[in-house]
Amino acid sequence: MAEKTVICGTIQDYSCKKSGYIVFDKKTGVIENVGAGPYNATTSEDIIYFDDSYTILPADINGHSHPEQSIYTDIVKSEWDLPLWCKNTIYKYSVYLTPQVVYYGCLRAFSRMLAYGTGTAFVSFYCHNKLENEMDMQVIKAAKDVGIRLYYGRMNYDIISENAYYEKKLSQRFFFEDPQTAAKNYMKLLCESTDRLIVAPSVHSLHASTPAAIKKAYELANATNTYVQFHLSEDKNDVDISLSNFGERPVTFFKTFFTENKIQSLRKFLFSDCIWLDDHEISLLKEADCTVVFNPRMNYRMSVGRACYESFIEKGIPFLLGTDGESSNQDLSVENEETFFTSQLDLPVKRLGKKFRFGRAYVGSIEPGCFCDLKVKKNGKVTDVFIGGKRVFSNETFVLYDSKKFETLEKETSSVITSFFLYADKKIQEGN
Repeated sequence: MAEKTVICGTIQDYSCKKSGYIVFDKKTGVIENVGAGPYNATTSEDIIYFDDSYTILPADINGHSHPEQSIYTDIVKSEWDLPLWCKNTIYKYSVYLTPQVVYYGCLRAFSRMLAYGTGTAFVSFYCHNKLENEMDMQVIKAAKDVGIRLYYGRMNYDIISENAYYEKKLSQRFFFEDPQTAAKNYMKLLCESTDRLIVAPSVHSLHASTPAAIKKAYELANATNTYVQFHLSEDKNDVDISLSNFGERPVTFFKTFFTENKIQSLRKFLFSDCIWLDDHEISLLKEADCTVVFNPRMNYRMSVGRACYESFIEKGIPFLLGTDGESSNQDLSVENEETFFTSQLDLPVKRLGKKFRFGRAYVGSIEPGCFCDLKVKKNGKVTDVFIGGKRVFSNETFVLYDSKKFETLEKETSSVITSFFLYADKKIQEGN
């Protein structure tokens, strides 16, 4: 049996496009060699050819997502801002979520991501609903079933807004875990880790997470060599909360907090959104060697503001792009995110984002030392997706998921989600 596989065709990695080949190890799924021109085949490897009508690219990285929120895509209205969106989706329905609907919501999200060419999804999941890891396991199962690579942030939400309206406060009580309970449940989930799944600690935001929760997540990330996902000033309210509670703006608070508690640095945090930061805060993120995640379309659609992308880019701060939840965006396409992102910039960007360390190798590029995560396009449409060199999506079919067609899977997920809303709306009416 051959130990290597070679994929031959037209390869495009960032600005370079050439005819060539990619050699990867079948066992590890890691690229060993990338070359130009024809490949001199031997009998010791398998060969996959794509003719000149196809283009082979790195699979996309979705740097921030909430896949369960794909259940809401059919009910949201474009004119909703963030508070109204929250009121009519997560705060209205989260307490009625079941493991089944979480699974199918995530299956809908991950299958759509793959169809758009996403190879790695970063997830922040906080809808634990007092079920320890039962809901979390459904997110992980959905990712495994379709074959997408998953950086799973088990998110801690440990603040309840006592003055909030009833539905919001009730949802927060279902999300709530104190830092010790969250840490215990996180450690139980670690056994699920594989080459395609990293389980990481996560905390929500300054409006939903206490300093104790933030510190505990950092300690867990240090112990497990992972990153902490965190919504940093996703709207102006987070800045106001930081000034009111700590007397400092968000990044300055983080720097002071970690300095005073003698914790090493902010580098372990993967900060998303980063709206409403001033130039000094952006400089502090550069000084701390942080990576950030921008969610430009969600920020625009939810009317929460725009990060100062130009300042991040000029300072050389590495970044990823994320879609956030599908229902607060337009779709789950990272390519569409890139197009929207570059349309907002006042300066040229030659290379978006960065490759990212994922366990033993990297994702996000076609080069030695990276996982062989590829999207293959023909006439502008994704035809195939490889994860670790294994084909997981091909010709509208999910190879690992019983070779089901995209259309069939869409019908299955839609049926379950429709039934959920009938059930949830009935429960809401009964409560009233």
